[in-house]
Amino acid sequence: MKTTLARIAMSFLAAYCSVLAQDLASQGVGCDSRHVPRGWPIYVDRMHGFCFQYPSTYKRVPNAVKRSDPVTFQRLYSDAKLFVWVDEKPFDLESFVKSAPTGYVSPPEPIQIGQHTFDYYGPGGGGVSYPDQYFFNLRGKTLYITFDGPYINDKTPSRETKMLEPQVLATFSTF
Repeated sequence: MKTTLARIAMSFLAAYCSVLAQDLASQGVGCDSRHVPRGWPIYVDRMHGFCFQYPSTYKRVPNAVKRSDPVTFQRLYSDAKLFVWVDEKPFDLESFVKSAPTGYVSPPEPIQIGQHTFDYYGPGGGGVSYPDQYFFNLRGKTLYITFDGPYINDKTPSRETKMLEPQVLATFSTF
């Protein structure tokens, strides 16, 4: 009986230490926090090897059933959302054109933010609201980062969201 209890205690302790180590490791992953407002949480995707920081006014929203669903962050008291996901298909700029906002007939525009180059689609045409979409070549896979809303009499995210985009993307790091 003592041996069984000792094994259970050791298993619990090992699991606790593993979780604690993951929490501590997420703090030292290497997200650039030099120019980030104090209190911004860090999102770490260990499976794909990247991290970024986001405003504390955004909270992570639980995903639907599938693991491949985007990681979603929603701003408190607002319709603003941030979606992040990795597509396992090979990164191909030309492939984005078929799902581009109305009016775009070319691949997204490269934009340098911090140390990285993201490819960007902004608002399209046709009187429809479009999120700001950023694409990143993450070791041959496509990382999607989408800033959505709120839309106020416009077809592009609010001025506040647009000002936030480069701040968040500047914290992006790979490991």
